[in-house]
Amino acid sequence: MLSKEGAKGFTEKTKNLTVVNGAAEGLDLTPGLVSAAKAQDAAGQNIITDARFEGWYKELFDYAWQQQNTLMAGRLTVEEYLDKVQKKADDIKADSSIAKQTRNA
Repeated sequence: MLSKEGAKGFTEKTKNLTVVNGAAEGLDLTPGLVSAAKAQDAAGQNIITDARFEGWYKELFDYAWQQQNTLMAGRLTVEEYLDKVQKKADDIKADSSIAKQTRNA
């Protein structure tokens, strides 16, 4: 699936992009997928495929996952979900005991 040919087949069957740049070339894509493919191609080698969010901010990752499940079960609105996760992110940002990750271009 990580070859251009394999990724193209995956995109063709699922209508989802992969991390393989150019794999969607020549396919009949939805307008949203066309935009995403253009952004991916424009990023070139400057694309993040593994941000390690789960490892860097495990507490936030677990909390967001739990809230997402609650959202999907219909027990939260989108706005409530966003408010809760943003508050947790703000709390972690303010906590000096948690190492913060940065990215240099």
